[in-house]
Amino acid sequence: MDGGIIGMAKTHIDNTLTALAGEFLVAGHLCLRGFVASLTLKNYPAVDIFCLNPSNSVVCAGHGTGYVG
Repeated sequence: MDGGIIGMAKTHIDNTLTALAGEFLVAGHLCLRGFVASLTLKNYPAVDIFCLNPSNSVVCAGHGTGYVG
């Protein structure tokens, strides 16, 4: 048996968890470099992370479009 619907759902969940782990990793690295980073957690479809540079109050937003395989 190839898993059918259950196999496809598991793959989707695995890809979603991998993407979220990557977002947390990037946000953590930004924080280590002195930035304030916040995940949007799907509230803004075009943005994954908001970031603030406290030294000059510059705000940026980022969105990853990488391959998860």
